[in-house]
Amino acid sequence: MVRTPPELERGGGVPAHVQIERWLLEAISSGEMAPGDRLPGERELAARLGVSRMTLRQALATLERDGVLVRVPGRSGGAFVAEPLVECDLTGLAGFTEQM
Repeated sequence: MVRTPPELERGGGVPAHVQIERWLLEAISSGEMAPGDRLPGERELAARLGVSRMTLRQALATLERDGVLVRVPGRSGGAFVAEPLVECDLTGLAGFTEQM
């Protein structure tokens, strides 16, 4: 798992779920977490961060919507780091005749 969770700033203007999102994004982009790595369970992670499960779920839902995490329901499920999306602009491809 990732390093020690950050101390969340209370009343600083930035919501706790946004701070959690930033922390997880930083951990993934720095290579601490690789695609396919599993995050701890919601209860454990919420307790380590000192937030409610609802706050944690809000952060995880945003990351899932953005394609950073994949959440799998069930006993063997959980939140996993998603494979990075490959963005390719196909508008600049030339046709066969143009290439020849």
